[in-house]
Amino acid sequence: MFVLFLQMTKIFSSWCNALKTVTRQKLLVKTQLAKHNSRMLKHTMFRWQKFVKKGKAEKHHNIICVAKCFLEWKLKTEDKLEEKEQEQRQQEKAEQFYCLKLRLVMVWVTKVY
Repeated sequence: MFVLFLQMTKIFSSWCNALKTVTRQKLLVKTQLAKHNSRMLKHTMFRWQKFVKKGKAEKHHNIICVAKCFLEWKLKTEDKLEEKEQEQRQQEKAEQFYCLKLRLVMVWVTKVY
């Protein structure tokens, strides 16, 4: 009976030692995992901030590019319209001059004959 008690005590003490070892290891793993998670969270937040800043910069760049392109297009179209109007004015002046000369010639011809 005493031998059985000694065996039970030995088994219980080995179980207690194993439990203490496992709890220490579990605590160590838990702290390491917490540190790892905090590092990963920090790194992820840093990458997210970088991504957001990059996205904002790209959006701003796209807005600026669109504005520049629109401004160039607007200036070109306004120049083309102005050139067309100027050509039309010159054509009208040429027609008026031609009509005036034609009238003068007609008046001269009718006076001569």
